[in-house]
Amino acid sequence: MRGMGTTLSAIYFEDNHNCSAVHIGDSRIYLYRNNIFSQISKDHSFVMEQVQKGVLTKEEAEKSRIQNILTKALGLKEGVLCDAILLQPHIGDTYVLCSDGVNKGLSDDKIAQIVKKNLSSGKLAQEIVKVSANNDGKDNVSCVVIKIVASKEKSFFKSFLTLLRRQNN
Repeated sequence: MRGMGTTLSAIYFEDNHNCSAVHIGDSRIYLYRNNIFSQISKDHSFVMEQVQKGVLTKEEAEKSRIQNILTKALGLKEGVLCDAILLQPHIGDTYVLCSDGVNKGLSDDKIAQIVKKNLSSGKLAQEIVKVSANNDGKDNVSCVVIKIVASKEKSFFKSFLTLLRRQNN
């Protein structure tokens, strides 16, 4: 439909040392590293532009009735570029990618409290979605959590090939 667009936040892992993120709109990418939780993407919204100019505080922007006005999104017009963010993942890092509905229901501090729990990536994402939806419930809420862990000696693919070879012998 005319005038409709979408946001995007994604991470592409190239190898064990480098990855890249792309971002557009007001979905967010967070990084939890060494007990520090920070937003690494930039919201492309009118209210966040006002925050950067000093017209609004971040707290005022998050409560604003016009916080859904996007300044950049996919599909609004041709040639719009996503932000590209080069990342260097470290063992122990946790990345949180979430729709804007998450930060409408949860503050960054509350998301950080959940991320600090000793849960699997999937369980963390489920809890973030559940708590956010219970707090706000007016917007779609989606979340992906990626934990960077030490690689095992054998990848899943190599283990699978070994299993196939055993079955064929």
